[in-house]
Amino acid sequence: MKVVKPCSFVPIEWLWDYKDDEKDIQVVNGVEKSTLLFGIFALDKFAKEYGKRLQKLLLEVECDLAIWNDYYPWSEFNGISLSLEKLDNGTPFIYGQLCVENNACREEKVVLGLLMMVSRRLDPQIFIRVCDTDGDFILNEIGESLPKEYEFPVICNRLWLNCGKLKLIPLQESCRDGLGPLEALQFLQDSAFKLLDVDTVSNNAVVKMTSKFPDDVLSRLVKLPLVIENERYRQILMENPSLISFLLKSLIDEELSVTDQVPEKKIEPIEVLVSKEHIDLIPFFFEAKGLRKDTALIPIVCGRAISDVMEKLLRDRIIIIEDDRIVKTPRDGSLLDLKNFPPASIDLTLSETEDVDLTKNLLENLQNAFASEVKIEDSLDLDHSDEDSSEGLDEDCRRYFECEGIDIDEDDFLEFFLKEGLKLDDNMIDELRAHSMR
Repeated sequence: MKVVKPCSFVPIEWLWDYKDDEKDIQVVNGVEKSTLLFGIFALDKFAKEYGKRLQKLLLEVECDLAIWNDYYPWSEFNGISLSLEKLDNGTPFIYGQLCVENNACREEKVVLGLLMMVSRRLDPQIFIRVCDTDGDFILNEIGESLPKEYEFPVICNRLWLNCGKLKLIPLQESCRDGLGPLEALQFLQDSAFKLLDVDTVSNNAVVKMTSKFPDDVLSRLVKLPLVIENERYRQILMENPSLISFLLKSLIDEELSVTDQVPEKKIEPIEVLVSKEHIDLIPFFFEAKGLRKDTALIPIVCGRAISDVMEKLLRDRIIIIEDDRIVKTPRDGSLLDLKNFPPASIDLTLSETEDVDLTKNLLENLQNAFASEVKIEDSLDLDHSDEDSSEGLDEDCRRYFECEGIDIDEDDFLEFFLKEGLKLDDNMIDELRAHSMR
């Protein structure tokens, strides 16, 4: 059974950088959730049968991404979607998108690493533009390492992936301003030999950002055993294992009720890959629901909980069963083969020595659980300071409540959701508050 999560198509206008006074004109339709976007362009003016070539390239890229789309635990479930699109001037290209809401920092680095691997084997005439709906995330990572003359808006639409490297359209082209989309594409078609390797002008900033891929990504994954008593839901999860993160994110739900009673009939557990960040939600779930702190119960309790979540998501058509046939890429021997990963090690006891990241995870998922739709920084990004993450969260919450006409400060906000949403007692709230102040 193939499960899909319906999502909105992000207009291709979001693929490009714009000067501040141009964006409102060029980009009319807004985007609800942060989404990574990329465009793959084949810019060989001497090529024949261009359409067939692009179709073949699309199939090749789909094959390259298949294992990751099928088995990586994407936080919003849907993997990387690909389609053939055209610019206003008729230029065809492959358009890719991935919703990265609340996990942008990690998942954008995954996709960037994958695209760099794909790009290494492609022809020199293939160029890839990568960004997200919040801006140019690559530039945000390496911008301080670039020469000052490449500041915004001069840098607009100058960064491209080509032959496995991030390259830069030099300043000789419209040096007083950024490039428009068609200007950039014209340069790539006519003068790609003039491109600069970004690492040569940024003290190897790109190498530092991507050199550990995929090991850094794989090291964040573990195996989680689950006992799924409902045969239909068991089959759905076995055939759609990347659904697990989206299910775990939905565990903190005041209406969710599960028991920790051991079933009379022994049921063989199934194993799914989960990120350590989502594993960290489980101790809070046990605490919030008053369950016994017995790690042997984790497969049973979590299996029941995600079964209930799955039932609700299907009933509300947040996820839907598209058809009864599914063809998946074999994972045996691949990077995402279950044999390559250790079992999850979960400590259900929350104490004063608990890692501060768990508190950050809780705050992030409170936002998700109560559908505030506030865009917050990915609090799991260890490259940012705790202070920066806290300030970003506070500011986003403040803006949301101002828009809703609600007079509430940060302490009121935190206490309300911890007490009313998760039913935590005062001692646990004090403990979490102490962590967030460190």
